[in-house]
Amino acid sequence: MAEIAKNEMIRALKDFKPANVTVERGLDKAAKIRDLFVEEENEREGIYTYEIEINDLMPLIRGKVQSREFVTSIQEMTSCKIMNKGTFIEEGKKPPLGVKKQFLYIEGSNKGNVTNAYNEIKR
Repeated sequence: MAEIAKNEMIRALKDFKPANVTVERGLDKAAKIRDLFVEEENEREGIYTYEIEINDLMPLIRGKVQSREFVTSIQEMTSCKIMNKGTFIEEGKKPPLGVKKQFLYIEGSNKGNVTNAYNEIKR
């Protein structure tokens, strides 16, 4: 885990060229390194996660997958936690620095349950 973060930072430093480096790219790389670190830690602790971006879905579908009834039924079927995270960003607009588009965060105690929850949501 620490090795992954170290390797990603070294790779980012090797790619550093002032002419093509922006704050946005730097923050994007830092967020990816953080996400890798969190994913490794979660798996080490027996927590498996998956994110499904829902920001760009049609409003009717996005509303359905966010509804309490829908989320509760999948949680009961799969024993996973499902949370709505991120910020809704209007079509054609770019999210502000450090902000993720709206997504569903699935968390479970094994990969099979998380995969089942993902498949039910996508269905």
